[in-house]
Amino acid sequence: MAGGKSILTACFGLRRLQRKASRDAIEENERGDAFRRGYHDSQFESRGNLGLAQWQRVMLWSPAERLFLRPLIKLTNLVYTASPKPKLTQPRTHSLTHIVPGDIKKGANLFKTRCAQCHTVEKDGGNKIGPALHGLWGRKTGSVEGYAYTDANKQKGIEWNDDTLFEYLENPKKYIPGTKMAFGGLKKAKDRNDLIAYLKDSTK
Repeated sequence: MAGGKSILTACFGLRRLQRKASRDAIEENERGDAFRRGYHDSQFESRGNLGLAQWQRVMLWSPAERLFLRPLIKLTNLVYTASPKPKLTQPRTHSLTHIVPGDIKKGANLFKTRCAQCHTVEKDGGNKIGPALHGLWGRKTGSVEGYAYTDANKQKGIEWNDDTLFEYLENPKKYIPGTKMAFGGLKKAKDRNDLIAYLKDSTK
């Protein structure tokens, strides 16, 4: 008789487990349906800023599902990636001359005090400590005849214009590592703009 009770108890226990498993399956399906209804199309898009951990809580319920979570989550035809949005870098605007013309007179004073001891601007001025600057616009680096350039200047291979001069004059040694030019540069953008305006006018 005791054996019969044990068998009966085991049967009832098995049935309870079966009913519980059935209820769990139904609840799981209901949660899936509710998720699809609540986070589809535009409603899903409005939640596009949720982090990965939040999507785990919203989308997944069982430890097994969390274990197999991947960074890329597909929902219908929409793909959400947990990667942060890349930061867009703004291109640097080199020369102010594209916006505001420099002051030629102030540029002439800068040239006289900072550049004239090494460079000439007139047509037949010739080379001094530095190369002659006449005809500078549109000229390649390291190309003045008769001047002993460093290999760094020869190999730089850029064309002098408003933009390249604007960057170069800020820090010549940084722009052309290995140059023998001792000039430390003009840190103020307005000073560079004024000097470029003068050079552009006087080296034609």
